[in-house]
Amino acid sequence: MAASSKQPLSMITAIRDYVTKMVTDVAGMKVLVMDAETTGIVSMVYTQTQILQVRTLRVSGAPLRH
Repeated sequence: MAASSKQPLSMITAIRDYVTKMVTDVAGMKVLVMDAETTGIVSMVYTQTQILQVRTLRVSGAPLRH
């Protein structure tokens, strides 16, 4: 692939890929323990339903913003 046709990595793509790797590399149930700032960041790329679909529970003091 030519370098000019390559799309730049966006922050949203980078965050989504990072969280996806975290929750898919471990078998079974998982828990994401997040502070309010991290919850806000993760909620920009994943809905609570999407997180639950990969057998992951979200724990924080802040609600997910959609």
